[in-house]
Amino acid sequence: MTYPSGYGESGVHADGAGQERVEYRLRERERFLRTLISNFPGILYRCRAKEEWTLEFISDGVELKTLLGDSDFLKSRRVTWDDMTHPEDRERVSTEVRHLAATRVPFSTTAHWVSYRVIPAATKQIKYVRDRFRFVDDDSGHLVALEGVITHVTELALADARVRQSERRYRLLAEHTNDLVCLHALDGNFLFLSPSCERVLGVVSTDLVGTSSYPLIHPDDVSATRDGVFGRLVAGEPTVRSEHLAGLATNRRWQRLPPTEETR
Repeated sequence: MTYPSGYGESGVHADGAGQERVEYRLRERERFLRTLISNFPGILYRCRAKEEWTLEFISDGVELKTLLGDSDFLKSRRVTWDDMTHPEDRERVSTEVRHLAATRVPFSTTAHWVSYRVIPAATKQIKYVRDRFRFVDDDSGHLVALEGVITHVTELALADARVRQSERRYRLLAEHTNDLVCLHALDGNFLFLSPSCERVLGVVSTDLVGTSSYPLIHPDDVSATRDGVFGRLVAGEPTVRSEHLAGLATNRRWQRLPPTEETR
């Protein structure tokens, strides 16, 4: 059978143009994803569901370079993520992930998280990370991978550690001072009283936690304390100095407390 000259050529050209458009859209989509991943505020990864959790993918973006620096991991992947995990955290993290994998519900999209420290080979400086991940199953419900995002949280972890250390020092000081040290909510209720409460007021400190402080203040001083101390603190003043009579109304023994500084 003979065909007219040019028969089918337009179709071939159309198919070729269509293929080019499809390939262009795919390239643009890949470019967009690479840009998105490289600027993502975290490290995206995928691990194979094996005992060693071998990495199949890890985003090579700003966050990874910030966390690891110029390391062998970035250059050749010779160092595994497990190698960089702090020795004191390695077994704990591994045990927790294995337990979560063994007790997971197939096809569940539940996200898990674990925090640990890493020691980059390039800097040898301990850094803190938060790892949020989920398990991936195949069509049969068998575990095939683990996907997640790792966030660098060193500054947050160190700040939290400083707060806890400050609280321990405050409690140590409060528990060994002869003066009465109190922590109040803004409504006047006691949140904490030092053990010296028993010597000053004649009652165990734990019996007063959660109760109002106003019954322990002389009736003539309640208004001034409520408005002049708590009111000014609520208004934004960082420190207020006060002096008032205090004691247990049950035994009517009032004593004037020396001037103290109340802080927010």
